[in-house]
Amino acid sequence: MKIILKEKAEILDPFFRILCRPISLFLIRYTNITPNKVTIIGFMFAIAGAVFLARGEYQDLVIGSTLAFFSIMCDAIDGDIARTKNLGSKAGKWLDAVLGWVGIELLTFALVIGIDNKLAFIFGLLAMISFPMQYLFVHFYKSEIVGNNEPIPIGESRKWDFLKYLYGDTWFFTLLLIFCLVNKPFYFILLFAVLGNLFWTGTLLTQYLALRRLR
Repeated sequence: MKIILKEKAEILDPFFRILCRPISLFLIRYTNITPNKVTIIGFMFAIAGAVFLARGEYQDLVIGSTLAFFSIMCDAIDGDIARTKNLGSKAGKWLDAVLGWVGIELLTFALVIGIDNKLAFIFGLLAMISFPMQYLFVHFYKSEIVGNNEPIPIGESRKWDFLKYLYGDTWFFTLLLIFCLVNKPFYFILLFAVLGNLFWTGTLLTQYLALRRLR
């Protein structure tokens, strides 16, 4: 059975396709589990991961980030099931997106609690606002300004378009696991506080330049 893949993907998505493919194939062939149930299971992994991250000890960071990684695997698997079995729906897409965003905020907050210092709270707050800001500006531009869901090109030649796929959910969960394994959770928070906010400000610049070209 061939799994139907999504057209637009983050740069780490091929890795997740390979990692999740055996699980997706098994669930598609031998179970009747729905994409929404997998989405909810993934969110439960995120909640469990947050509980461990909030404890702050090294072994808890490793367990928590591993559970969080399982949640992003579920995010890949539910999409495989939805596309391959033609079970996609607007409600399912909404559920997947909302629980995914809440999960990221919850995990970031729990990590900050576990680190427990003032700098972590400051940079944690910056990291937590970066994802909502990114999605807010992208969806506002597409729905209210240009009225379509086409990707925003970066430059006229599109040679910089790969930058759009260097930031997203898969990077968050993968780097969370890596930084917790090396016991550097604060640097993870710092990285996403800087990278996340640079990304949405860059998105605004890209939108402005794209609108100027449309004149």
